[in-house]
Amino acid sequence: MFKRLLRQVGIEITVSRYPAFESFYYYLKLLDVDVILDVGANEGQFAEELRCQGYNGRIISFEPLPDAFAILNTKALKDPKWDCYNLAIGDSNATAELQVSRNTVFSSLLAPSKEAAEVGYDVDVVSQVPVSVNTLDHLWPSLACDGRKVLLKIDTQGSEPAVLRGASGSLPFINGIRLELPLRTMYNDQLAIEHYLPLLRTFGMHLVELVKVCRSPNTGELLEMDGLFVRSTQQE
Repeated sequence: MFKRLLRQVGIEITVSRYPAFESFYYYLKLLDVDVILDVGANEGQFAEELRCQGYNGRIISFEPLPDAFAILNTKALKDPKWDCYNLAIGDSNATAELQVSRNTVFSSLLAPSKEAAEVGYDVDVVSQVPVSVNTLDHLWPSLACDGRKVLLKIDTQGSEPAVLRGASGSLPFINGIRLELPLRTMYNDQLAIEHYLPLLRTFGMHLVELVKVCRSPNTGELLEMDGLFVRSTQQE
């Protein structure tokens, strides 16, 4: 009732589904970000939350899963500053098999580990889908990001290092990176959290924020964090 009355006088109240976005949005404004590369977009949940928080810059989303991309594309068509590509981003320009999980947000180019089932992750693979993979370096000239303040968000369920390897030429032009950091490895060959700080440091980035992503429904233990890294202002 109260929200409806406020709406009648031109005041709209929105409540974030993800409270951690409030501090993330603070950094977007601090860095003056005007382009976000949304790698691993699924159905566009991340981009929708950005808009909910008030971000009005460009969003470029990448999602390889055809069904999820169809939903993503329908949403993006309504937003003139939101483009999307039916692609996976990795370290080569090729075709790969995407392991499609029962819960599609856990779909990955990597196979799920035994630990994933033990802690209650809904990662049962129900099918495999061939998808196109491109490097960010290959796509960069067509993205029109030169001279812009760019943030790279990576949510690729274990293949984040491949995204970074395929962006070695683009990363000097990127101001910040947000990516998932696993405390337990949920996919085969996935890097654990302790490997990411030195890895991101090689790209001139340092950690400024950690927020909880999820806990195990079986044990209650923390499984993943989101880390926000920004470009260092001086040589370390």
